Amino acid sequence: MESKNRYKFVFGEKSLTLTTDKDNLFMEEVERVAKEKYNTIKENYHKLTMKLWLF
Repeated sequence: MESKNRYKFVFGEKSLTLTTDKDNLFMEEVERVAKEKYNTIKENYHKLTMKLWLF
């Protein structure tokens, strides 16, 4: 039976633990992309709400 790895990281304000059969290098890339996408969505949301507030 293949062993599972646990990978912990903070996403937004939440601490997450993922259990996977992937290695930590792969999971570091998953974390980087997730944080990048999260920050982009958060920035765009703030820009949109500011535009709506101004009109």
